[in-house]
Amino acid sequence: GSVIAFSQTADVSLKIVVSQGTSTITGTGGIRVESTTGDVSLSIAGPGSLDVEPKGSSSGITLCSSKDMNLDIDGADVTASSPAHYGVYLISSTDASSTSTITVNNGSLTTGGNGHVGIYYYWSDKNNAGTSSLTVSGNAVVDTRNSRILTNNKETGVQVGAGSDGNGGIVFNGKSGTVYGDVTLQEDLEIGTDETLTIGKDASLTVPEDVELTNNGKIDNSGKLTGTIKGNQPPKITTTDLPDGEVGEEYSQPLAADNNPTNWSITSGSLPTGVTLTGNTISGTPTAMDTYTFTVTATNDNGSDSKELSLTVSEPAPTTYTITVHGSAGGTATADKTAAAAGETVTLTATPASGYHFDGWSVVSGTVTIQNNQFTMPAENVEIQAVFDRNSSSGGSGGSSYRDREYEFWMDVKEQIRDADPGDTIKVNARSYDRMPWSVMEALREAEDVTLRITWVGGEDIIIPSAAALNKDNGRIYYPLSYLEGLEFAQPAEQTGAGQTGGSTVEVEAPASNPAGWQPTAPTEGQTQEQPESEPEESASQPESKPASEPETEPETQPETEPDEETMAQPESGGLPLALILGGGAAVIAAGLGFWLWKRRSQE
Repeated sequence: GSVIAFSQTADVSLKIVVSQGTSTITGTGGIRVESTTGDVSLSIAGPGSLDVEPKGSSSGITLCSSKDMNLDIDGADVTASSPAHYGVYLISSTDASSTSTITVNNGSLTTGGNGHVGIYYYWSDKNNAGTSSLTVSGNAVVDTRNSRILTNNKETGVQVGAGSDGNGGIVFNGKSGTVYGDVTLQEDLEIGTDETLTIGKDASLTVPEDVELTNNGKIDNSGKLTGTIKGNQPPKITTTDLPDGEVGEEYSQPLAADNNPTNWSITSGSLPTGVTLTGNTISGTPTAMDTYTFTVTATNDNGSDSKELSLTVSEPAPTTYTITVHGSAGGTATADKTAAAAGETVTLTATPASGYHFDGWSVVSGTVTIQNNQFTMPAENVEIQAVFDRNSSSGGSGGSSYRDREYEFWMDVKEQIRDADPGDTIKVNARSYDRMPWSVMEALREAEDVTLRITWVGGEDIIIPSAAALNKDNGRIYYPLSYLEGLEFAQPAEQTGAGQTGGSTVEVEAPASNPAGWQPTAPTEGQTQEQPESEPEESASQPESKPASEPETEPETQPETEPDEETMAQPESGGLPLALILGGGAAVIAAGLGFWLWKRRSQE
């Protein structure tokens, strides 16, 4: 039979409950709900199934009204078809404010009809039509694969979507299926050879282990597809994130996907200017900073997979340069950062050890000026040495500092260089006096064919011919012996051993009584220091000329012990003690200056 509900003057509402199994309606009228002046509604509830297959010319399910119409399927599986007209037919008046809706929740609606129209929204005046909508929720399926969904309202068409809570379903409009909202497949589903299932950008489809999704056609995914697909395998993009890029820097990043995509494309959004997608690789040189969002799509004969990706392009990071700060046995030194960009302010801190005081900063390398323990970082690496000195005492050498005595020693060396003859060698035992003033190097450079040989506690002997002496570096106060040790000085071909053939040797030795515990400063290079531009005045006590008579040979023996600089005294007027005069030469003990000196002339 048929099920018909009709009124000329009132709203009409019909509810059908299918409690179990499958019920069938085969009468010529199918199910028809109609009102001449009011609203009409039809509700079909499950959990059973209902087949509406009229044998006459009527449609399977018909709703007709001059106002609002609504077909609501909840939990039931409904099949509606007609050999003559349409599976579901909704006929409305010319009221532009009326609505014609179909809602399927937690169930299904399968339709078919003559002319391949499964669902037809018809408006008496299509130029003044109301709203046609189809809503799926609760993992519902609307299947019109043997027909199609149609409306004669060309302006608005049929509005299809998921429920308001985002829980949606699948709608097949003819051969094209679309997933709306978040859907978990409830029953096996097969995509035919000429059919396509599309998972939209904001949709997701989950295939549980006990349900099969078989693809014999195509699956186009730009949302989220979880689970196993049987049959044809569409691509699956596995790239999830892209590394950042920099303006002006070459960028190259391949994209990865399973199932052998044959084509890659950008289907929405845009890549950074200067960057393109070629094959599966994003590459180029970005020209502007920004975060670029776009959709990449990979396709093959079985479908496609799309994924939204973002590429952030930033300005190049500023170039940073290293900051190295050395302390010594006299204290520690640090900077507030280990690297900085040009223009940044760097703050230094020096902490003297017990018994020492901080003398100042020495710039080993880098063009910086230190003021108030701060400097502005240049566009180069910087190395800085903290200079510490022992606190002065009331005894010993009259309270003079260790550095003062060291300076006086080197001034004596300078005088010996100036007094040397061509071919002479000045042999210096510097002990721990490891900071040679620049003026010593200058005197050596100005000397003619003189060689300076330095022995010291910090490393190997340093041999510098006058021809290889260094020019003064800008701002240099002294040369650390650790720095000179690392340089290569060209040696004369005839030079052997400690001296030279045909020349004399002058030996200058530092006192053995340097302050206990003092250590050479850490190896440095190109060291400068914020000190007065002029060096301490050189000692005026050095002799203006060499002794008139000198021994032809070096004394065969030296004193077994070196004199203590704290107890040595200058000889009184009248000359040196006779015991120190050996073989016509002169041995000079300059206690006040703290060195031993003798000179050997070669045989004429």
